[in-house]
Amino acid sequence: MLKEPNNSMSIEKKTKNIFIADDHKIFVNGLKSMISEFGGYNVVGCESNSMYIMRRLKEKKTDILLLDLNMPEKDGLEILNEIRISDKETKVIILTMYNDDILAQKIKKSGGNAYLLKSLDRYELFDCMENIYTKDFVIGKSVTESKKMNPIFSDNFFDKYKLTKRETEIVKLIVEGQTSMEICNNLFISLNTVETHRKNIFKKLKIKSLSELIHFAYEHQII
Repeated sequence: MLKEPNNSMSIEKKTKNIFIADDHKIFVNGLKSMISEFGGYNVVGCESNSMYIMRRLKEKKTDILLLDLNMPEKDGLEILNEIRISDKETKVIILTMYNDDILAQKIKKSGGNAYLLKSLDRYELFDCMENIYTKDFVIGKSVTESKKMNPIFSDNFFDKYKLTKRETEIVKLIVEGQTSMEICNNLFISLNTVETHRKNIFKKLKIKSLSELIHFAYEHQII
């Protein structure tokens, strides 16, 4: 069993319930194996379908949610935003392959408690699950600090990917963190129109989620 740190740890503590949301079975099994070595933690459920996560969380008394950033149908950022509408207590740890400080800050702004790379070891996971109760936000030790994103996008980028002027505006607003409702209010267009543009943008950029859009923007130096 993994030895607990001596600093500020009580001899006895309440067992915390862990829920895992990830669609990669091998990775989930690895997490469960890691957690089984910890004292004071218990995996109460797993879910691979993002459409059922909210319902499953209500069924289980969850203290900590380990949430994959790239889930099918809804990504981790969208799920986190939904959770925080009604649940401010459950600790949410985002797990991802993206070594991206910009995404980490996005997760923090949305109410997440930690951002870890999937390449983590059991000690990093354990330390994170302990520290989220005393720290504002935990970023994995492997996540490198990235440059701040400049909201000005180069014309060459949009020419290359054939985005329209309206789509260009919407990409900028999305990356700035605006919701679809905020975008439709700012641009004086319907919510349905915003969603249609959003689908077209994702199709042109060959991405499937909000987190991928932010990561794509950084990776392609839209700065």
